[in-house]
Amino acid sequence: MQFGEALSPSESHAIMSAAAEEAPVASAAAAGAGKRTPLLALDTAEAYPVPMASVTSGDSERIIGDWLRAGGRSNRRERTVLITKASGPGDQPWLRGGPPRLDGHHLSRALEGSLRRLRVEEIDLLLLHWPDRYVPMFGEVEFDPSRSFFSSRSRSNGGNDEGDDGTDENDGFAEAERHFEDILSAAFDAVTQGKLRAIGLSNETPTGLLVASSVSRARRRRERRERERETEGQGGGDRKLAPLLRPPPPPLFPGVAAVSNAYSLLARNFDSSGMAEACEATRVPLLGYGPLAAGLLSGKYEIENGEENGENGKNGGGENDDENDNPFSNGGPPLARLNRYRHEYAEEGRRYARTPRVREAVRSYVEIARRHGLRGGGAELALRFALLPRGSSSSSSSGRAAVFGATSVEQVRAAFAAAGVGALSKEVLEECDAVHARNPNPAP
Repeated sequence: MQFGEALSPSESHAIMSAAAEEAPVASAAAAGAGKRTPLLALDTAEAYPVPMASVTSGDSERIIGDWLRAGGRSNRRERTVLITKASGPGDQPWLRGGPPRLDGHHLSRALEGSLRRLRVEEIDLLLLHWPDRYVPMFGEVEFDPSRSFFSSRSRSNGGNDEGDDGTDENDGFAEAERHFEDILSAAFDAVTQGKLRAIGLSNETPTGLLVASSVSRARRRRERRERERETEGQGGGDRKLAPLLRPPPPPLFPGVAAVSNAYSLLARNFDSSGMAEACEATRVPLLGYGPLAAGLLSGKYEIENGEENGENGKNGGGENDDENDNPFSNGGPPLARLNRYRHEYAEEGRRYARTPRVREAVRSYVEIARRHGLRGGGAELALRFALLPRGSSSSSSSGRAAVFGATSVEQVRAAFAAAGVGALSKEVLEECDAVHARNPNPAP
């Protein structure tokens, strides 16, 4: 998010190179078989860096594209999973005129722009950065029906237009179905053209995920039936040789490959909002972004003197915040993200505001990390929780990953070190649950 704003191209390249070095090594068997063995996942967006501005829009993708090309014979692209996002409706006129909608047409335009800036032929995963429809997000938690343009459309038509099956063709569900059919059709075209491997959602609700999955499954069923009829109609000849003589079938209509929603010790809404159940039912993995809650969970914003917090406070540091003599006084490094962009970054004053509830929770979590001897402090606790809450790797069929941001090589190395330790102990998880029970989701 910071490539091209707080971080120069050279600083950004150093961070990505460090991440590539620290990322897990692919198995020798897979490499020997000649399979594509991505070792590093890079998450970006057409609108990055933040704060969003016309003069820097797209610079994060450009910097990543330059880094991929600079790898030379090391072939960085083949070792990297590229994830980017297409912006939904908003107030960014430099992004496709707003954009006014995120429909199939705008998805295709966003994809073409990202391919050009990243300087690649194919993107691995394209996420809808936020829904085309109104949903509570970026710190909002309660749904306001009056803001739903789906509902307003239905009311304006009197809600009386019924389809052949007796359903209301103008209700919000029907509109959402048509929207996702349009979006997934555009993604399908991109997949068949070799420009895209998978499509996903971000900042979504159970409704959006289930509608999109339902549309995809219905379309896939129709395609399978049509292919079966075609196969039966060909008949004759040697049935064993027939599959070899026919060209391979085109790819099936795409489903939702992943959902990227906020997930951290300060924002566990995913577990209680119905999203966890929806992901489990559809077997869609969570890419949990913001595991450190914009750095709040490192404890660095509770340090009064940024010079005691690594690199003279330049990039936040924060692995040893709990060792400071006065770790819970207000402040933090002046150039840390929420200080540097105060009053410029919308979420600073809403989702990540340092309210009494947020500060009390951060203090508690940092103290848990200190008491249990976690060398990486609150940052380590937060990352390990986001990756494996309650041993989810063994009990969940959907899976999850944590998407973290770094503004220094030191932060990259610390993050991978924390991720490599494994699941937190039962005792630590119970203490985290106790903090959550008395202070739930203070930074959703």
